[in-house]
Amino acid sequence: MDETTSFNDLVLPTAWNIDDKSQFINIDSNGLKLNYTNPNGYKAAVIRANNPIPSQCGLFYFEVEITNEGKNGMIGVGYCTKQSDISIDDFMPGQGCIEDKENRKNEEDKPWGCAYHGDDGQLFCSGSGKPYGPTYSAGDTIGCYLNLRNNDKMIFYTKNGVNLGIACYLPNNFDYLKNKLYPCIGLRSQDASAEANFGHNKFKYLTMTNDDIGKELWEACWINSKTFDQYVNKLKNNPSDASALISRGKAYLIIGRYKEACEDLTGLIRSLIKEGEEDLTEKEDLAGLIRLLEEGEDKKKKEKEEEKDLMSRLNR
Repeated sequence: MDETTSFNDLVLPTAWNIDDKSQFINIDSNGLKLNYTNPNGYKAAVIRANNPIPSQCGLFYFEVEITNEGKNGMIGVGYCTKQSDISIDDFMPGQGCIEDKENRKNEEDKPWGCAYHGDDGQLFCSGSGKPYGPTYSAGDTIGCYLNLRNNDKMIFYTKNGVNLGIACYLPNNFDYLKNKLYPCIGLRSQDASAEANFGHNKFKYLTMTNDDIGKELWEACWINSKTFDQYVNKLKNNPSDASALISRGKAYLIIGRYKEACEDLTGLIRSLIKEGEEDLTEKEDLAGLIRLLEEGEDKKKKEKEEEKDLMSRLNR
């Protein structure tokens, strides 16, 4: 890994790829707005972003605003590899990979996909669907977070700025997916339309913005290098400074290190109490966030244990 990689050096997904899409999708001139054009609405249509997520990325996040859910609301947002034929139709992200996957002999050639569907709230992760979150429709903004920094590589979604919890963990043999995952959207709904935000506008999910953290540290969160640790270590020189605790706590929150985020946010509450802060609203909000983080960490551990137990039983 190149320790000198900077955020500006990365070639990131920035728009939908007009050359890598279904025939039933139209894209506007800026490459962000799209609509489903099949008059019958029975064929699925998929489009991927213009660039895959680079291996130097520690995490990635994008959002899609649903401007029209269409006739039946069948929309799926997530990540996928390229299929064997970019013009292939009648599959949705996370679903259509199954048959193709079984026909590939080499692991590195096998497709993979994950998507949260709006019509039923199901999550599809290269297999059959499972209940995940609420349905979504016109006016809703769906965010998709991918964490590659930590040992437990995972994906979660947001709806209108609210974290919906961990959706799935990536395969243990993730290496074959490096530089092959693309943000994507699938539609099978007459007149459906949506607009993507790859970071050119402020995200609805405020945790992924650089508010209270600074642009340099925020960018360091996205890159798999020692840059992040260098910034965080500087902040540790001010263990009781409220702004330092906020910046460090949010940085840990962004990259999914929830235990450290809890410690810093707890320290922030103690600092505010020591200063005799009269407005309890901020402390109560922070305390609530800490409880959610602790619950999320416990849930994460439980899910990993259940996953390992299932895999051991399947491999017997």
